Amino acid sequence: MDDLIPADALPEGDEPAPKRFYYTMGEVCEALDVAPSLVRYWHSEFSEIRPLKNKKGNRLFRPQDLETLKLIYHLLKERGFTIQGAK
Repeated sequence: MDDLIPADALPEGDEPAPKRFYYTMGEVCEALDVAPSLVRYWHSEFSEIRPLKNKKGNRLFRPQDLETLKLIYHLLKERGFTIQGAK
């Protein structure tokens, strides 16, 4: 048990994010560091992204939508794929 690291010894930001049922557009944009217009565009291009909408029409992204968006971001921004290539 001596090899366990106390919780207060962890650097800030290294704690796992709590799982949530839905993420708002702002939270998704902050997580990916992209503009909301880009997320809306990706939503229109990729049928795999299926956020729910509340009564006001705001998009609510499920955890699997967030993972899909992270994969799309990786393919488009980091690997240099085109939209067609990422599909």
